[in-house]
Amino acid sequence: MRWHTLLPEDPQAVLASIAILDGPQLERPLLLALRSRHAVSELALHDLATGELLGAVPAPGLGTVTELSEQA
Repeated sequence: MRWHTLLPEDPQAVLASIAILDGPQLERPLLLALRSRHAVSELALHDLATGELLGAVPAPGLGTVTELSEQA
């Protein structure tokens, strides 16, 4: 098995949590990453297979997301 980096390190942010999003309504599985940058939470959506950044998930304003959870 070969390992490859999906989420490269960001020296300005701390990776706090991830969640895998999958299901029949999605074209492909996605990775939701929660990072904290200067005490402000950032959510980003990535392709689970390649790690490609697909975009940021907008928040209603500055603040903190405490955790991500997955439901079956």
